[in-house]
Amino acid sequence: MRGGAGFSAVELAVALVIIGAIMGIAISAWSVFRVSRQYAATRNRLVAAKNCLEVYASHSRKVPPASYFDARCRAPDAWGHDLVYEVTAAMEGLRVDCSAPNLAGRVLRLDDGDHNATLLVAASYGANGVRDYTANATTVNFRGTDDLPAYVTIHEIYQICCGY
Repeated sequence: MRGGAGFSAVELAVALVIIGAIMGIAISAWSVFRVSRQYAATRNRLVAAKNCLEVYASHSRKVPPASYFDARCRAPDAWGHDLVYEVTAAMEGLRVDCSAPNLAGRVLRLDDGDHNATLLVAASYGANGVRDYTANATTVNFRGTDDLPAYVTIHEIYQICCGY
């Protein structure tokens, strides 16, 4: 400011550049926060869907059928897309026999190296709303996708149904 005449154009430009940079950082941080909040909300909904499926299994001692998931457990993810349910046809509605395990050879294998005895999966298609994961009769692969899974393993289903 010179002689009380106000700010020069250069001083105003510098101030606007600084304000713009601060706004850009704030908007970027808000965007990251919003996306992480959506993923957290979807994970919470997947946990609720998993718990819903586990309630069915504990009361009926059966692997939940897709119709149960559709009627009782389905919910939208944070992006407004319905959660989906993956279970092999051989498993759907199968009674869990606590005296003689009968689930061998009928499981999905999550292709992540950690969960090779997965009975069922509830999933969100993620932010893009497109099924990016691959699934066939025996394997579900979530690697490299924005899709989110919640799964129940053989150990968990026996723990829920049989107490061990």
